[in-house]
Amino acid sequence: MANEVSGKTMDPHDPHNTGIEYLYCDGDNYKVRRRVVFAGAITLEGHDRIAMAAIGGDADDRLEFIPGQVGLPDLQKSFYVREIEVIDAILASDEAAPVVNRIDTAERQRYADLRAGMAATRPRWDPDKDHPVHLIDDIGLTEEVPTDPRDIATFIREMEAVSWDLGYLPPFHAEMEANHEEWLAAQAESDEPSA
Repeated sequence: MANEVSGKTMDPHDPHNTGIEYLYCDGDNYKVRRRVVFAGAITLEGHDRIAMAAIGGDADDRLEFIPGQVGLPDLQKSFYVREIEVIDAILASDEAAPVVNRIDTAERQRYADLRAGMAATRPRWDPDKDHPVHLIDDIGLTEEVPTDPRDIATFIREMEAVSWDLGYLPPFHAEMEANHEEWLAAQAESDEPSA
């Protein structure tokens, strides 16, 4: 059903916001993704401006950037977050009524054990595998509501204004680095021969 606004017919299903999906891939090829939605519809020119503002500054398929330098969350600490949410939903669905597909006790325990292991894994910054660069994987129009207070034009201007710092470290780097040092010490201890 169309609405009349200022004499124009508007389709309520017409995409009018911009979704950007970006990902972080570590040296072992583990990936974590995040989606952000900005108010306003991106144009082809806007897409090209993002491509030119990305690290390397060309319109090839690899749009690399550092999200923390343009007000977006860095993802290095986000491994297992989405997986834990999915497991929580699976486990919760079996407790809710009515339930169409129940999981048996053994399967429930496997999910619970997997979740516990993921939740107990402390994020580590391995200097041989971790880095600040993320990849913009998708840019497109969407009907989703904005998740960022900026509009797409503001985000594009911020991308164009930044000087990418490949030595950038996210705000949680020190915590992840300490976790890695503890993990290395535990590995060295477990590798020591017994007396």
